[in-house]
Amino acid sequence: MLRRPFPTVRAAVLAAALALGVAHAAPAQGIGQGFELERAGRVDQAAELYLATVRATPTDVAALLGLERVLPQLDRAPELLPLVQRAVALDAESDVLRGLLLRTCVALNLPDSAEAVARRWAHERPRDETPYREWAIALSDVRAYDAARDVLLGGRKALGRATAFAIEIAELAQRAGYWEAAGREWGGAVTAQPDELPNAAAQLADAPPDKRDRIIQLLTPGGASRPARRLAAELALGWGDPARGWTIPTSCRSRSPSGRAPMQRARSSRAGTRGPRGRSSPGWRAIRPRRSRPKHWRKRR
Repeated sequence: MLRRPFPTVRAAVLAAALALGVAHAAPAQGIGQGFELERAGRVDQAAELYLATVRATPTDVAALLGLERVLPQLDRAPELLPLVQRAVALDAESDVLRGLLLRTCVALNLPDSAEAVARRWAHERPRDETPYREWAIALSDVRAYDAARDVLLGGRKALGRATAFAIEIAELAQRAGYWEAAGREWGGAVTAQPDELPNAAAQLADAPPDKRDRIIQLLTPGGASRPARRLAAELALGWGDPARGWTIPTSCRSRSPSGRAPMQRARSSRAGTRGPRGRSSPGWRAIRPRRSRPKHWRKRR
């Protein structure tokens, strides 16, 4: 809900396609021609080229991803499912193909099939975040944001890691207007990854006035981590409540080498780090590489 330490399955696609291109020059040239046809708006011709490639090489990742792009534009999306199912049957170990099958099932509104694919994948990779992340990305692509959040929460429980998917869950909660939940998740995120503090400050800066007090409380319970308390202090100062900001332990308000506090740095680069309402943020950008989603989770294609 998408720099960040968790490259998605699709992040490996370009490298795989390049490797295939080195070994098989002719197929690579065909895929390149397909890209050019897409750019020229001739998606019907691109589709036929990709289909021909898949008929010759059923597990060709670049061609299958090309079909994922063009078939929906031609109202032919259902044609992709049997092709991807065949590819997965031939190469069951490919995370790229599994992710594609999962996205295809979600896009075709086959929730039971999508869940079966995701849970089988997660069962075979019990310590891997990828199945849950790819499932959530697929759901976010069809704007099923609450379902995406439930998937990530379920994945966190299954993995047994309290801060797993914290950034993605925070951004999804914020998009839905659950500011208190977003504050809690950002507290966990900065505890696990202190470098996320500027991003967290930028994301929470827009919290409605009636939610701010509760966010501060959630970030500063007994035993709260130093990064979480520092985030609370920066938010209080940024929200025009210096008296409260300075009541939070001073060790939490140390300044960065640049001499500017995280909230100040976040505001100075806000356009590039914010997430909700269509803005881009590092967290969600990583979970959704493909197209413009709730802001983040993008770069897929």
